[in-house]
Amino acid sequence: MLRRFLLSSILILAACADRRTVELPPPVDPRPASSASASAPAETKDERPPPVEGPWISELADPNGLRAWVAVPVGARDRRPIVVGVHGAGDRPDWSCSEWMTTLGAHAFVVCPIGVPAQWKDTWSWSSAEMIASRSEKAVAAVKARFPDHVAEGPLAYGGWSQGGTLASQVLLARPGMFDRVVMVEVGHTPLDANAVAAGLVKGGAARAVVACSSIKCRGFAKELEGAAKRVKLPLRTVDVGLRGHWFDEPMFRAIGPAFVWSVEDTDEARGWRGLDAAVKERNRT
Repeated sequence: MLRRFLLSSILILAACADRRTVELPPPVDPRPASSASASAPAETKDERPPPVEGPWISELADPNGLRAWVAVPVGARDRRPIVVGVHGAGDRPDWSCSEWMTTLGAHAFVVCPIGVPAQWKDTWSWSSAEMIASRSEKAVAAVKARFPDHVAEGPLAYGGWSQGGTLASQVLLARPGMFDRVVMVEVGHTPLDANAVAAGLVKGGAARAVVACSSIKCRGFAKELEGAAKRVKLPLRTVDVGLRGHWFDEPMFRAIGPAFVWSVEDTDEARGWRGLDAAVKERNRT
């Protein structure tokens, strides 16, 4: 489903003919130097790996048929987590990577698999949850191989817009334990059973979940999901950006960021989420 979004101060229209990925300046590592590093003698050797370099977003492809996009935390010298950003129907993986990278203040790696051609030119949709799961696995493996010293260990986070969010619980069920944090943006436009979604998320390994809405249909589903999540003891946070329509844009970016921080606040330092809060706050100040 087509939508528009803002990246920093750049407005990108939602129409297929006009929407495109805009080259942003390389994101800046939001973390301050640790007190130990700041006070260490000048001759002390810095044993951290070199910073992540290269374009902040690029396409992944190989002779075996892999196609996906990845956005990277340029400048990071520690291990960062992976978010799988799943596009919707009539959507694009490069847009998805741009949106989630903006939402998270360029803190994490964002891996965006690609679906099958949709009815609109140069856009894609999903034929099944299994397609999302298998293509995500291949793309994530490629990113880990490319950045072995910078990818954090542990389960991934799932960020799905529209159809990508609608299929979230089924993806988790297809790969139990692969994801443990889930953010669903503008879901409910395709009929969903809230009880089945909540149960599927828990069975698939979700520890916390977020649903973000800007339309009546999504708002109605979110209310049902709140009750269902309580029954299966799934911590859930709802983000309501007002009745603005079916968009993933600047107001949604700003609203989701703090909710995403909540979703990972109980993870340990090895998971790589330390510093996300500062990155999101810095990004939202612009």
